Amino acid sequence: MKTDAVWNQKKTEAWSEITCLYNMQQKSGIRIDVQLKHLYDGLKRDARKEKSHDKVQRYITGGGTHIPSISKSTEKIVGLLGEQLDPLINAIDCDGDYNTGS
Repeated sequence: MKTDAVWNQKKTEAWSEITCLYNMQQKSGIRIDVQLKHLYDGLKRDARKEKSHDKVQRYITGGGTHIPSISKSTEKIVGLLGEQLDPLINAIDCDGDYNTGS
């Protein structure tokens, strides 16, 4: 994704719009752009960690039964972000097979 001044301005405008929409519906207090972006970044980070932990638990079973432990909120975030949470494929790396199993 581009990170020049034009795209940064578009991102700022988008966060301003999100903040405005949030504040029209809020019940817990008015928030500013920075607060909502920080919350969003934290949710993404936690979703990555939870998805990674679930993947490790699946491999620990060694092919046995695995009961997914991903929360509903993480499922929503993973659904929204899609491929952004998946590692890049590297056929040369010895861990290439590890990253192909979702």
